[in-house]
Amino acid sequence: MLVAGGLLIYNAQRRVLAPQEAAPAVRPVSEPSVTAAVPSTPAPTRVIAQPASTTRVALAYLEAPNGRLIVSSVDQPFYRSDFVGIVPAGLLDTISQSKPQFIIRFRGGRFYIEDPGSTNGTLLNGRQIRGMGMQELRDGDVISPAGVINLTFRSVSS
Repeated sequence: MLVAGGLLIYNAQRRVLAPQEAAPAVRPVSEPSVTAAVPSTPAPTRVIAQPASTTRVALAYLEAPNGRLIVSSVDQPFYRSDFVGIVPAGLLDTISQSKPQFIIRFRGGRFYIEDPGSTNGTLLNGRQIRGMGMQELRDGDVISPAGVINLTFRSVSS
């Protein structure tokens, strides 16, 4: 008999003896106790898809003339679709579509911005940062994707 993870497993073998066959002498042997190791912490849960009602917690946000873009992830990419309704329709085509225009990252208690090679670049306080790696962001810095709109970076902790 073995108890493992709340399941009782019983394994018995039966052998039918012929009438002329005598059963061998069997000595009772005490069974060793078997203890199954049960982990003290449950296995991690893996989320396949976020439910539609998931609450996003803002780490920072980008102020636009007519709205806000929320930074809710430690690696938050911004694509053309994120700017619909914020950037005038005629200028939206200048922002990268197939890859991120820029990515805001949170590392070691600080925010950074990176333009990984967008088509028309990204300006940080008027300076081109395309292909220059991570640049530190400070509260009040102005980000201009493709030079078409000014977004003011705001840290929630500021």
